[in-house]
Amino acid sequence: MSFASDLIKKMIENGQLKPKPKPLPSSGEGEIEQPKPVSQEKPGQPGGDQAESATKTPVKIFSKLFNEEIWLCANKEEMDSLVARGVKEAVYMAWEIPILRGKDKDALKAVHEAKKVFPGSGLA
Repeated sequence: MSFASDLIKKMIENGQLKPKPKPLPSSGEGEIEQPKPVSQEKPGQPGGDQAESATKTPVKIFSKLFNEEIWLCANKEEMDSLVARGVKEAVYMAWEIPILRGKDKDALKAVHEAKKVFPGSGLA
């Protein structure tokens, strides 16, 4: 498993995150098209060469810090797929989690608000 998967699992075990799996929103035409799994993030991104997905579908969880649901996905393609389907919640990619780790609550909340205002945005 990847570092992000281990971190998410630990946060769930510690009660910091509450998993709430939900299906992807429908595009309105029959069956939901699942994002194509991509085993690696773009080389050069933090953790990019080893950012493998533990699952093949993004996961929606409840964040106690933000007091709302967020999406976690393995890569930019999955994020773009969620944004294209019109999800309203903030979407985080696996490689962003280690960067955000250890930041103070105000900084995390600022990043979270930016992700809601600019859907599909990533950390630079």
